[in-house]
Amino acid sequence: MIKNVSGDLRQLDKLIVQPNAVNGELSEDDFNLFPLLRSLTLVAGIDWPARVAEYRDNMAKQTQVNLLSSIAQ
Repeated sequence: MIKNVSGDLRQLDKLIVQPNAVNGELSEDDFNLFPLLRSLTLVAGIDWPARVAEYRDNMAKQTQVNLLSSIAQ
């Protein structure tokens, strides 16, 4: 499954317009996407493409919600 998720994230990487908003402007898409990406930080071994990682980290900073990487398994 990690291989599939990593592949999906590579597809998502191509769609991210800006690191502070997936479509270039903060929208409901961000409210739906960020929690999903945050939950994936619980999974060790996922290959995070650069733009996805930058978006994930930026959204965590904007929302002041910690990622779960420190307890990933």
